Amino acid sequence: MVTGIILMVFVILSSSIIDQGVEELQQRKQMIRIANHIDAWTAEIKKNSFSSESLSLGSHQKEIHDSSQMTYQLHWYVEELAPGFKGISFEVRNSANGKILHEWRTGMLLQW
Repeated sequence: MVTGIILMVFVILSSSIIDQGVEELQQRKQMIRIANHIDAWTAEIKKNSFSSESLSLGSHQKEIHDSSQMTYQLHWYVEELAPGFKGISFEVRNSANGKILHEWRTGMLLQW
């Protein structure tokens, strides 16, 4: 009986650890897909002129899809920190529940 209880506890703990590992792996894969998309979008925006719509001062948002066709909301806020230098704050949110998945800040020195 004691052996059965120990075995049951071991099975429960093992399944819990496996579930957490699978969930973390899925989250990492999701963030990699998002990061790849954001890298491409950032390269695209850097090609734009300093006064393009996507770099105009204020708040912006865009719906993005990763390689698995999951939908996210990309939010960014642009502010001019100095002449020719804009600061950009990014957030990627889950479209379904609005939860912030990732956020970061960057600056762009652009020639105009």
